[in-house]
Amino acid sequence: MKIQHCICLRDEEIGEILNFVSSPRIIISLRRTCRRFFYFFESDCVYNKCINVIFKLVSKNVDTIYYATNIHFKYEFILCIDKFPNVTTLDLSCNQLRQEQVRKLKIPESVTTLDLRGNKIGAEGAKNLKLPSRLTTLDLSNNYIGDEGAKNLKIPQSVTYLDLGDNKIGDRGAKCLKIPQSVTYLDLSNNYIDDGNLKLPESLRVLYLTDNYIEPRVEEYLRSRLPNVKLII
Repeated sequence: MKIQHCICLRDEEIGEILNFVSSPRIIISLRRTCRRFFYFFESDCVYNKCINVIFKLVSKNVDTIYYATNIHFKYEFILCIDKFPNVTTLDLSCNQLRQEQVRKLKIPESVTTLDLRGNKIGAEGAKNLKLPSRLTTLDLSNNYIGDEGAKNLKIPQSVTYLDLGDNKIGDRGAKCLKIPQSVTYLDLSNNYIDDGNLKLPESLRVLYLTDNYIEPRVEEYLRSRLPNVKLII
């Protein structure tokens, strides 16, 4: 444990951080603005001290959190996201979150836009993922959820934008998907689907099925079945 790195957090640097997190409209961007700040977290004591200061100051004011593709990834932060009760946009993409971590993830009920693409949630993670009831935008693409994950995924009825592309979902999983009737945009691209008999909501207006195994006759069937849907195959 490199305690000597505590010296990097000088008073003026802490002041800069506090000014940032206490601004009127707060966006915590751990990908850009706070990257230098998190660089100093080479000892757990420094990390815990500083993150607690942030929580105390901003817990009720943060509306957007970007924690995507983070070089200095701290899983402890993921576990504390429920301390931000008013956040509406949450980006945790490309952090290699796995099913055992998803099980402990508590997403605030206030979140309406959630980006979890590019992780490793898997089938078990999809089953255990607890999504907020007011969610409208959900991106779970590239997470290896497969047929079992698609079958057990609990999607809130409020979702209008749903991206499940690149998830190794076949016909069995696609037919078991419980797609809310509110969904207008659905991306199932880059999966293993070849059957056109999908259970789709009447609200649907855009459907992506590129890079699947859709044959011309199935495409023709889908286009005739979905005349009011923009179909991209």
